[in-house]
Formats: sequence, C-alpha cells, structure tokens
Amino acid sequence: MYSCRSDGQSLEHGGLWLLAEDAAGQVLGFAFGGPEREGSMGFSAEVYAIYLLPEAKRQGLGGTLLRALARGLMARGHPS
Repeated sequence: MYSCRSDGQSLEHGGLWLLAEDAAGQVLGFAFGGPEREGSMGFSAEVYAIYLLPEAKRQGLGGTLLRALARGLMARGHPS
C-alpha cells in the first residue's frame, strides 16, 4: 500500500511536487511538474521529473504519481 502527498502549496514558479510513500512513511518516489518552460510546445504544463526507487517499480506507482500530478496541475489552471 502506498500514498501520494504534496505540501498542498504551489512552488514559487507554479510547480507542484508529489511524494509517494509506503504505509511506514518511507519515500518510494516523486513527481515534479509545472508550467511549460519553453512556451513553444502548445501545452500549458509539463512533467519536469518523475523518479521511483527500483524496488517500487512495476507496481503501478508511476502511473498513480503521473495521474495525481496531472490532476494537481489541472486544479492550478493548466488544462493541458
């Protein structure tokens, strides 16, 4: 069992980070995203980084982090 959490606040430039933790609070990975930085891709937001510990891979956690990041960015006004 794992959970994703954020500090609930946007970073200064509008970015969002999420941590994935197991039931004991051990960090298993993170995702970080925010406004699209180049301004030329046709999207309002992008994933800057996503990382999982090797032992946390192949369990669906990466997809969970990505979906949670997308929802969080959409809630902050980034529809794409």
